Amino acid sequence: MYGSYGKLLIVDLSKMDIIEKELEQEIIHEYLGGRGLGAYLLAKMLAPGEDPLSPHNVIVFAAGPATDAGLASASGYGIFTKSPVTGLFAEAYCRGYLSPLIKRTGYDAIAITGAASKPSFITISELGVNFYDAAEIWGMETGIAEDSILNAVGAADSEVLSIGPAGEKMIGSACLKSNRYRSFGRAGVGAVFGSKNLKGIVFRGGAQTNLFKEEEYNQWNKKIINRSVSGRENSALKYFNVPSLVTIANRKGCFTSGYWSGGFLEGWEQIVDAYRLKSRHVNGLSCQKCFRGCKEETAVEEKKVSKKSVRSLDYNNISAIGGLCRITDLDSIIRLVEFCDRLGMDPVSAGNIASFAVEAGLKGKLNKAPVYGEPDSIARFLESVAYGKDEGVLFADGIREAAAILNMSDFAVHVRGLEPAGFDPRVVKAAGLSHIVSGFGEPNPENLYFPGISYGLFNLEKRNNLTRLFVEYEDKMNIIDSLVFCRNCHSLLQWEDLITAIYLLTGEHYSAVGLRVVSARNLATIRLFNLNESAAGSDERLPSRLIKEPINNKKDLITLEELELMLKDYYLLRGWNENGITPRGNLNHQLSRRTIQCL
Repeated sequence: MYGSYGKLLIVDLSKMDIIEKELEQEIIHEYLGGRGLGAYLLAKMLAPGEDPLSPHNVIVFAAGPATDAGLASASGYGIFTKSPVTGLFAEAYCRGYLSPLIKRTGYDAIAITGAASKPSFITISELGVNFYDAAEIWGMETGIAEDSILNAVGAADSEVLSIGPAGEKMIGSACLKSNRYRSFGRAGVGAVFGSKNLKGIVFRGGAQTNLFKEEEYNQWNKKIINRSVSGRENSALKYFNVPSLVTIANRKGCFTSGYWSGGFLEGWEQIVDAYRLKSRHVNGLSCQKCFRGCKEETAVEEKKVSKKSVRSLDYNNISAIGGLCRITDLDSIIRLVEFCDRLGMDPVSAGNIASFAVEAGLKGKLNKAPVYGEPDSIARFLESVAYGKDEGVLFADGIREAAAILNMSDFAVHVRGLEPAGFDPRVVKAAGLSHIVSGFGEPNPENLYFPGISYGLFNLEKRNNLTRLFVEYEDKMNIIDSLVFCRNCHSLLQWEDLITAIYLLTGEHYSAVGLRVVSARNLATIRLFNLNESAAGSDERLPSRLIKEPINNKKDLITLEELELMLKDYYLLRGWNENGITPRGNLNHQLSRRTIQCL
């Protein structure tokens, strides 16, 4: 077997025991790894109807054939579980320096089950699993906890994934952190760790997979690097950097602002101007073996604080913390995002929750509410949410539940309980489709914007073409997430590149049609998982405010008719019925026999 080990590790926290299982070649062939393998294993191991915060929930880590294979932009891995926010399939991806060590443990996937009887952390390597008492680090913020865990086990050739206070309190916006700034941000995966009394995991190891044609693969890798450095893809990446995206989104009127009340932020130029100051950029941040450095550490002005606070910002952080909360001071945005990192909170959810709370206060429904444009009040409120105190308790399970308690359900903006990110779908129509058909209510908005610019997906003049382009893009991203490549490389890696990479890595021959079948299988597996959790096509809708309230001088709106037409096209192209359900008669060409049995 090339490119993979054919092995699954199951860690039972309740019994403090492990089981090794074989992953059959058939499964690897049909799902590749990453997203596909994670979805398959979660569907197989978790019975429908289980409470996401019960010991029965499963957390699956899945690498792909490309992980740790030496290719630039192949330093990712995925986490898959049942979301405590949506009650559905949840996935999160992260890059950095942790993923190669996950692969070097000697397993293609690692599944965490059960729950520890007391706060714990574990180490996983090719030599086995060790269990440790985490009582002394329980309650620590993420960065301090990461350092403490590494000091306890020895930091050499190790990386840590940990939760903060928000995860310990099982807050719906809790995320996982590694390398301090790297996040598994959405859908409450940090809360699942907390429910299992799992403060963190240390990954280390020296195992390596065999590549089918390693020398040829290395030569191919050099060609990809040369193409990226000299080609239009590199120019596009530099053009679509953080300040440029903020500029474009505000000028196009799709920048989320004031809890989804407008398409641009008054004073957004201050953010862009401050971000572009070279004195603010401390280092370029690259993932392992990546030459791009698409993120930068951005410093707070030293004259304003006693200690420099440094953080890698992305567009979603700025749109949520800056736009939704109406904060135009970059220093304050950096501080708040870094505060979320330390608490182990997803900044996108945090910005949505805080700005919703502002509106609740303005409507007289919430005492001690934060205030738009006042960072200190936003920080105090987020701290109350993370630690489950005062009125922050109302937001422990997310906006959907808080809105119901406050009688503001029609005002709340969420898809199946998860707060949207990125660009306002009243302008970027394809973002609306992406939100509602995503397996867990969350698309990848920054990458969606690239084809949005290139193909003119801001309107529905050619609706059928839009949906076809969207399906093409979704299929390609499915394969990228299954290999696992960086999502920022979707414009660099074409179908023929993916076919070549898979062959050189694994020796498996796929055609472009064959890879689209793999994508359809992955989507069908996730779809059936969610259907088994009672999430039918009738649940695929945008929040009523985005349908009823136009923005940008009342000229931009996405109508229910537009969404229904796009959704109808999408179901047709996917081979699903009018309710978005995969007919059993179509399963033979979408799923394997083994998958049908486990679902």
